[in-house]
Amino acid sequence: MRTALLLLSLAALSLSPAGAADKDAEPALPFESRVDNGSAAVALDTAGKEPLVKMTNLSHQGEARLSFKGGHAPVRFTVRLGQIQTLQNVTIGNGKLSFTSQNFGGGESVAYFDQQGRSLSSSSNAAYSLRLVRHDNGDIDARLACPPGASLGKDVSVRWTRQIITRGFRGRLVEQ
Repeated sequence: MRTALLLLSLAALSLSPAGAADKDAEPALPFESRVDNGSAAVALDTAGKEPLVKMTNLSHQGEARLSFKGGHAPVRFTVRLGQIQTLQNVTIGNGKLSFTSQNFGGGESVAYFDQQGRSLSSSSNAAYSLRLVRHDNGDIDARLACPPGASLGKDVSVRWTRQIITRGFRGRLVEQ
């Protein structure tokens, strides 16, 4: 079990180089992560407008718990799954609500959910969205957007399973 504790200074991280506060930026929060299943290195980057949880050195499958110690998880944040290439599934949730996207190999995909976390086929009546984007280097961003006033609480879990593509080569399986 890995535990990473990053205490972030709100004053230092919420100021732009010119010294003026960025009105669109999410406030920085003390953050802690714990990998309960599998392996991953987890870090929080608050340099952009929205928090970015960077997960690297990922095992085939796993689960990480993210705790935003200063309050609630932000209503918009991105989890970057480093060099995972393709996903069988990814789930971001808090125990009551769970947002899952499956079989993602590239490009961009958006899944929509209602207030109770039920999957919807379109954006009409959607309260939550989970957008997956694959970068050229194999990183996959999973961006969760919640409705105004929604709260995921301070603890959020991220579960992932890599999609393994195998091809036979003279009797051996080769992972790509």
